[in-house]
Amino acid sequence: PHCRMGSNRARRTWRRRCSHSTSHSGSVRPHVAGISVGGWVALECARQNRASSVVGVCTAGFWRRAPENRSNRLNHARQAGRALLPALGPMMSTAAGRRRALGRFVHHPERLSPAEAQSMARAYVTAPAYSRASDLMRAGQVGPLDDVKVPVTLAWAEFDHVVRSRPLGDGALPKRVRQVELPDCGHVPTWDDPDLVARVVLEGTGGV
Repeated sequence: PHCRMGSNRARRTWRRRCSHSTSHSGSVRPHVAGISVGGWVALECARQNRASSVVGVCTAGFWRRAPENRSNRLNHARQAGRALLPALGPMMSTAAGRRRALGRFVHHPERLSPAEAQSMARAYVTAPAYSRASDLMRAGQVGPLDDVKVPVTLAWAEFDHVVRSRPLGDGALPKRVRQVELPDCGHVPTWDDPDLVARVVLEGTGGV
C-alpha cells in the first residue's frame, strides 16, 4: 500500500492498518503486542479503543527526534544485499558472519541457526515495501499517550541501536505506562532472549 509521509499522516496510516487488522481478527478488543513499528501500530490500535492492552517492544517512534531519512543509504545497502544473496549460505554458516550481517538488529546473532540467519537477511533485502515503510516510520513520532486508556507496557533493549536503549525519563509518559528493560538484548530481542520477551508480554497482557 502507498505510505504517505509526515508525522500525523504516519499515525493515520498506522491507524487504518490497525483498524483493518482488528476488524478481521474475530476479537473486538484483542491484547496487542509488537516489536519496533509493530509496537507503534499496537499503540494506535489502543488509541482507537481496539486493544485491551498493549506491549510495545523497542517501539519505533520514541526517538528523541525523528532520525534522518536514510532512504538512499538503505536502498544501496539492500541492493548490495540482494547482490550477495548467493553468498548468504557461506556467510551465515559462521558465527562471525552472522554477527557482521545482523549485529545491528540482534545483540547475539550467533544464537541464530545459519538457516534462521539466512531467512532474516533475505527477508530484509527483498521485502518489497520495506523502503516506503521505513520512510513513513522515520517521518514522525508516536506522540503523547494521554489518550491511551488501556494498560501499556514499553520494553527497551539494552543494546538497541535503532530506537533507544533505555526507558524514557520521568514525566515523558503518563504514570500508568509501565516501562521495563531487556538486558543483553538488541532491537529484535526475541532472538536474544525469547523467554524474557514472552514473560514481559504475558505480564503486560495479564497472562492471557
